[in-house]
Amino acid sequence: MAWSNPKVPAPFPPEHEAAGDEYFEDAVFIGDSIMENIEMLDLFPTANFVTLIGMSPISMDKKLFHLPNDSHNYVTAYDVIEQYPHKKIFILLGSNALDHKTCENTLNDYRVMMERMIQEYPDTVFYVLCPTSPSRARVKKERLDIKRYWKFRDGLIALAEEKHLYFLDAFTLLADEEGYLSPDYAGPDGFHLKVEGSKLVEELVRTHTVEIE
Repeated sequence: MAWSNPKVPAPFPPEHEAAGDEYFEDAVFIGDSIMENIEMLDLFPTANFVTLIGMSPISMDKKLFHLPNDSHNYVTAYDVIEQYPHKKIFILLGSNALDHKTCENTLNDYRVMMERMIQEYPDTVFYVLCPTSPSRARVKKERLDIKRYWKFRDGLIALAEEKHLYFLDAFTLLADEEGYLSPDYAGPDGFHLKVEGSKLVEELVRTHTVEIE
């Protein structure tokens, strides 16, 4: 297995041969419904997932989740993460917030989330997956500001550099030449991904891991 050198500085791990399922046995994937779809497709069968429809960085600190085998008490996402092995954490959040919040406010929420996770899980390697932009049709229908999503990508790269996180650019991977989510990968709502799009995200993750000693 040719995983990338752990001494390569964040935020851009180099591409390599795809990591197998064993790499993700101590990984947790965190995200909204886009990540939930990846879970449902069973693309990372050995990993654990903490996902919720409509989730955003600020939702991490809200009591919205059930612990495994406990359907009565609500806890935060941080409490759920603690129940799983988490030497690696993959995060795909931001799209839901950007629909109604500024880029600056969303990045601030993301920063607060990351600072807490870094403090609580100091021995964990973090991978930040940049959310995709909406499709052109969705932007037009919902009157969204597409530049907000482009700026968020740039801000997320800067945050990854500052906090020594690994950055995985799902945005560019699935965008057309003008920065909109490509119709080749966009679902009917222009937000969620077709199966082909989710599988490309899987490939991106598997080919840009770092080896954990």
